[in-house]
Amino acid sequence: MVAKGTKRKVNDSEVAAEKCNELAKAISDAANLSEDVITMLVDVLPHSLGQPKDKRHRFQEEAVLAVDRVMQGIEASLKKNIEEARSKLIEAKRQAAPCENTVVEAEAKVCEDTDRFNHETKALSKSALEFRAARNAVQETQTLQETGDQDYKDATKKKNELQAIISEQIEPLKAGVVPEADLEKRTKNLTTTLKTLDADFDEAIMRVLETSLAKQPSARGGFDIMAVDQLDKYMGERVAPLDATLSAGEEGKQQRANAVKLAHESLEEALKNQKLKAESFESIWNAKKTAEHNLKASRQALKDLAASTKSADKGVYAAEAVFEVFADFARKPFEELKERSTPEPIPEPVQAEPVEMEQTLASDRVLEDAKLDTGVVLPEAITA
Repeated sequence: MVAKGTKRKVNDSEVAAEKCNELAKAISDAANLSEDVITMLVDVLPHSLGQPKDKRHRFQEEAVLAVDRVMQGIEASLKKNIEEARSKLIEAKRQAAPCENTVVEAEAKVCEDTDRFNHETKALSKSALEFRAARNAVQETQTLQETGDQDYKDATKKKNELQAIISEQIEPLKAGVVPEADLEKRTKNLTTTLKTLDADFDEAIMRVLETSLAKQPSARGGFDIMAVDQLDKYMGERVAPLDATLSAGEEGKQQRANAVKLAHESLEEALKNQKLKAESFESIWNAKKTAEHNLKASRQALKDLAASTKSADKGVYAAEAVFEVFADFARKPFEELKERSTPEPIPEPVQAEPVEMEQTLASDRVLEDAKLDTGVVLPEAITA
């Protein structure tokens, strides 16, 4: 019976059985075996692999070889998993390189299109200002044309009015072709018209004209002729500036019309240029948006590839870790159990003879009694 407080010594068979159970579990975990197979392994391994190498019979050796083949299949599968994981990692890295180049190219394209977009924005703004200036120029030239043409129209109207006075009132009276009955009335109408034209018209000349124009041309004296000439001179002075205005106005009118025409042509050219700039602006705007979309897609693809690479790297690590765990907890214990031999017997300790033990105990009792009874310290020779 083992004394209380002391550890029970575990024998080699128990250790081997425990290792067989752990090996069965490791194999079942790695191979994903069914419950029946696991039960069989748990039952078979202690009676085959759990036995020392030198005590196994043929069937036990065959069982050990069968387990070894199962383990080799598991190892081959684990190695295949490692190779597949490494292949995925290599493929992810291979795809990442061109994807990185795509991102760089997309970033360069966005920068290029952004510069072009900024340039086209300025060009469109400039064309808009040019169009506005051309439109204002058309309005200004049209205003000048309207103002200048109005002066021309006013001069024409004024000349026509004066010409009508000369041809309809003065010339008939000068020629003496007005009927006698209308003569007085016609002369008074003329004087009234002259006063309307010029309120400061000389009254003396006005009276003389009434008398002179009422006479027949043959009956007019020198003073009458002078008064009529004075009237012609006066009307000529009124018509002369109008003729100058009309003469200059005709040329100015043409110039103003040409200016309006040129302004309209400039406006059409500015409008055409603005349309072209707007089309170019819209084109580069769409190109810029497309480049930004491609850059976003490229970055997302690179991000996805980075995630795939990271996942593949974890897959390699996991596959290698599973293989290492199997090697440590399955292959290594299997090899140890496979090569285990029957341990050498431990020799029993030699016990002292009973007589010598009794003499020793008796001597010790004598010494103790002597110390207790006398309190005298014995000589070294005795105590020895």
